[in-house]
Amino acid sequence: MKLNREVFIAGVGETPFRKHELDFDALGRWAVTQALETSNIDRPDVVQSAYLGNATNGLVTGQTLFKNLGMLSKMPIINVESACSAGAMAVHLAIKDVACGLTEVSMGVGAENHTLHRQAGTAFTPAMSDIETVHGGVMTGKYSMRATRYMHERGATIEDFAMITVKNRKHATHNPHAWFKGEISVEEVVKSRMVAYPMTLHQCCGIADGAGAVVVCSKEMVKKLGIEKPVRVAGSVVTSGPYHNRPRDITGDDITEATSEQLYEESGIGPEEVDILELHDAFTIAELLYYECMGLCKKGDGLKFPARRAVHLRRAVRGQSAGRHALLRSPHRRIRRGPDRRQRQAAARPVRRLPGGSGSARGHESCHRWRSLRHRTRRLHHAHAGQGLVVGALDATG
Repeated sequence: MKLNREVFIAGVGETPFRKHELDFDALGRWAVTQALETSNIDRPDVVQSAYLGNATNGLVTGQTLFKNLGMLSKMPIINVESACSAGAMAVHLAIKDVACGLTEVSMGVGAENHTLHRQAGTAFTPAMSDIETVHGGVMTGKYSMRATRYMHERGATIEDFAMITVKNRKHATHNPHAWFKGEISVEEVVKSRMVAYPMTLHQCCGIADGAGAVVVCSKEMVKKLGIEKPVRVAGSVVTSGPYHNRPRDITGDDITEATSEQLYEESGIGPEEVDILELHDAFTIAELLYYECMGLCKKGDGLKFPARRAVHLRRAVRGQSAGRHALLRSPHRRIRRGPDRRQRQAAARPVRRLPGGSGSARGHESCHRWRSLRHRTRRLHHAHAGQGLVVGALDATG
């Protein structure tokens, strides 16, 4: 989507991600309240439209969430279901409202509670009308096939995949919102319960509850709200991707490749210019695949890329990660990548990584930890869901 006018992130909110006894609407209000505070918004009628991303918690979820905040009036509330990219899709639609001049202030929210509403150990029910599903192509099976093919073509090992878990959990050590964090060894990852070869338990995302919220506004509203360091949205692209049952390269991803190319073209920011990258990694293999699909390295070089680009956080910012992220370090460019399906509702995360962005300049506790990334200005966020994809580029130059 080519933006018709400048759009800025004014504020964000986010809950911790774990098993919660609070239902989705309470989690959502927790995140929304933070987002309003960090946006300097003290009246509910300032927000002119709102979108709620939710996949499993029933009907009129947005109205249920916003009613106790005094925001049910003339403001349109639109509910979005987009599986793993529901929260990111909600933010995209809020951006679209402001970019098209329909509103001056809009909000995108993602909120979900799985654990209160489903039995532990049960999987999400796929569409039985899909030919791949009928033949057992559920998410875990699909990613295990991609991993085994990747091992065959690239010479990767289970230990290579396990290193992704080791790295990302280490990065999450000091993040209060991350669920899986701390030290874990390659051996522990490899020896954890096998789910679908070669994906062991610690290489698969967990099912968690949580919420995130993002307030977006026009340049004029940034000034009125007194936002000192707003985050400019350089581009936001959504595609549905091709649908076919032909043989295809499962170590690639045509949806991600096409959408990334469109985003780079529309935003004027190429992959070599990205400072911080957060990508969708429901399983460890996804990180290596998307390095290639998003143009960070050549096709076939994903396995070599982490070693060549030193994919880890420097000691100075090691504690600043959301959990499943890395800082890709090179002589001229630093990048970071990231989220998984477990964290898909964290609509706020693309902003929290930016330099002091949207609230941290005012000392908001949950944003304070990102201040050490001030010199990194361009961020790209990637969310993937079945045949749908959301990719957004955020530029911290206000």
